Amino acid sequence: MAICLKDGEVFKQEINNLKREDLLMFFMSGHQESLITVYDEYDKYLGVISYYSLLFTRSVKDALITEKVRLNQNVWSDAAGVLNRYPLLGKVPVLADDDSILYLAVNDLLQAQRLMRLCYLIQDDTVWEDVSSVQIDGINEVLFWLKKFLERKGIPVAVSGDGWAELGESSESAELKHPQYVGEDGSWIDELYVRRRKERSRTGSEGYWESFCEHAGQENTKVVFCGRPNTLSEKLYDNLLQEDIYPQTVFCLDGYRTLFGLQTNMPPNTTNIIYCFADNGADIHMSIMFEMIFRRQGGWCDNLYLLSETGRYMPDTGLRSMISHCGKVVVMGDGRLSDLFQSVYAESGAEIIYAEKEECVTGYAGKYRDALWFYLDFPLKNKESEFEKAAAACKKNGIYLSRYFMDHYRIYENEPDRSEYDQDEADVLTSLGVLQGIADQCGMKSKPSEKQNILFLGAQFSYMWEAIEPLFKYYMQRGDTECTVMFYSVEQIAWVGVRNLREFVDNVSEIQALGGRVYLYHDQFLDAKYDVCYICLGYSHWYHHGIGADLRSACKMFVSLQTTAYHTHYYIGDQGFAAMFHENHRKEIDYAVVSDFMAEWAKKRDQKWENKLLPLGYPRMDRLYEDLHDANLISKDWESVIKDKKVIYFTAYAVELFTYCLPYCEDDRCVLIWRPHPYDFDSPRSRERIREWGSRKNVLIDTNKSYSMAFRYSDALVTTYSSSVLVNYLFTDKPILILDKGYLDKHKNQVDYQEEAWYKASYIANDEKAANDFIDMIIAGKDERKVETMPYRQYMQRGFDGKVCERIASFIEDNLK
Repeated sequence: MAICLKDGEVFKQEINNLKREDLLMFFMSGHQESLITVYDEYDKYLGVISYYSLLFTRSVKDALITEKVRLNQNVWSDAAGVLNRYPLLGKVPVLADDDSILYLAVNDLLQAQRLMRLCYLIQDDTVWEDVSSVQIDGINEVLFWLKKFLERKGIPVAVSGDGWAELGESSESAELKHPQYVGEDGSWIDELYVRRRKERSRTGSEGYWESFCEHAGQENTKVVFCGRPNTLSEKLYDNLLQEDIYPQTVFCLDGYRTLFGLQTNMPPNTTNIIYCFADNGADIHMSIMFEMIFRRQGGWCDNLYLLSETGRYMPDTGLRSMISHCGKVVVMGDGRLSDLFQSVYAESGAEIIYAEKEECVTGYAGKYRDALWFYLDFPLKNKESEFEKAAAACKKNGIYLSRYFMDHYRIYENEPDRSEYDQDEADVLTSLGVLQGIADQCGMKSKPSEKQNILFLGAQFSYMWEAIEPLFKYYMQRGDTECTVMFYSVEQIAWVGVRNLREFVDNVSEIQALGGRVYLYHDQFLDAKYDVCYICLGYSHWYHHGIGADLRSACKMFVSLQTTAYHTHYYIGDQGFAAMFHENHRKEIDYAVVSDFMAEWAKKRDQKWENKLLPLGYPRMDRLYEDLHDANLISKDWESVIKDKKVIYFTAYAVELFTYCLPYCEDDRCVLIWRPHPYDFDSPRSRERIREWGSRKNVLIDTNKSYSMAFRYSDALVTTYSSSVLVNYLFTDKPILILDKGYLDKHKNQVDYQEEAWYKASYIANDEKAANDFIDMIIAGKDERKVETMPYRQYMQRGFDGKVCERIASFIEDNLK
């Protein structure tokens, strides 16, 4: 993070005059980026409120950010601390001693990269040999530290511009001979950095890459390339080819997935085989891990090369070097991205050719076979088929085509004209930029404190975070723990879809606002030891990705958390018990925390799990308990539509029942709230259906992060057994209707869902008449089977007391002792 001081508009208000509703209206009327500074009746500064600080709190007092940033020598760290704690704040006032506002401090991502480049240059004395003196015009954090460094080096330096005096730095002009002028943008640092990088080894590991290439080029030497299939390993593989190094074996660390279309077993260790590993992790930890494996297998450590140091400068500096070294690049895909690509890498001097269609491959194959080939696109699902066609055309001609995502352009450094992109693409650019910035800051954060250290390993699906968020919040509110949340890489998150990526940005921002530490790479856990690691039961397939052993060594205890009421694939298709209760999962974890129902269900199917299952409940139950007992959980927008009508709640896939009930809406007899599946928002066809149904009379679309609001307002739920939401709806004591029509005939069911307690606690419909009878009953305010279904409801409701997280934490702490 690098702080810049800027001018800007703020709105001053007295706290006694502030109401939350009025503030929301102000922000939502075109002032979402504005700040409101708050004072008491004696004009004493109290703090600042932003749109997001208000949005995620329930009162003006809670929304008030009271930390003060003064214009002094600590302004950079103080401002960074506030912006880190409140990542959605965007900017924070910088105050004089009398609390008057002098500037707005903002985090400038471009300056953050410039600060990292300055840190790189500081370590190299030869860079400064020709610098006789420096004149700095303007002020920001980068220039502040540049001045400090130059003074330590004994290089004369003078500064000019407002703000230096308040920082205790003399701004008087000095007599400088042949000074180097540095403006506020600091571009001179970039020029130094690029020039120095060109002078040094093109890989950034001076001598290391040359040593590897020399070893790999020896006669009869075989090269084994190892790595997870990701962008880094692809680029390193391309880099090998440019050095005329052709790995005879490509091995994927995942074990079950292919890398570049190949799958082989690890060959026996011999003296004429060298292994090169590509990964995103910290080099020292990866090196130690692989060295232990090689020694255990009787291998030769001299034949081990870890290339992630090379990859650290990719795709920015490293890719530029590759392009310059190769001299030729062929790009395909979106023409707009090709233009951006050429503008970014024009200074490389390489010949960049654009192949508009896959048919061009045949014509270019002979002439440009030795070029770097890239397919440029956004990480959107609807691009998959286009890339596959292009890759197939290239493969026929012996060309490897690399898929190159937009985020690898470091978009905050090379900002495109977004007017050319549609809304989904613009959202991808924005979200990727935010996540890229977070990822780049991961290694810069401080190590965990002496508090109890908790690690949460999240899934790549954004909506899964809500399932374990209550436990994260419980730990954070205690104050005696430090929580780290580790998610998948940007590429894997983006692969799921635009909505998933956008929601991840929100999730990460909220985690940081609560004081949590966030990582976006698998290997960061190696930097610290954790007391316990929580993962999502059935949705964190970490044991398939070659990192299970390292997680175990980094954590004293490993615990799975039930995230959904049940896994719907138990009852649909052939993804039965093993889909969630995988054998590898059972061997690696210490415990799986589940509901009473899930514990009994799992033990019936595999007795091996009996000693691993803790029937304490799952964290989502606490979130629902809190919301259902919160009188302030209201929606004025919904209330204006609902009025005195009965409300029916629908979850995804209940399409037939939805149409059955539409006539009731048209006659003003009820309101339907429909909650689409999260994946529906990633499909253009589904989004169009959502828009069309949402335009119907008395139909509301539930797009809230949680379904708690709909649970409170609805009088009944209509669904199918393929939606696990129905189990959580049982906690409301309201009627449920399950559409059972035809499913037994269509699917191979490994488990008979009709024998489950949640099924017996519900009403069943197999035709339109049964559905209409249920709706008529709800409109009449009745529940005719309430007594009959009560025992099954009570069985499913066990543990619903709002204390699940407390029970989980207490059990873990007792066993850690």
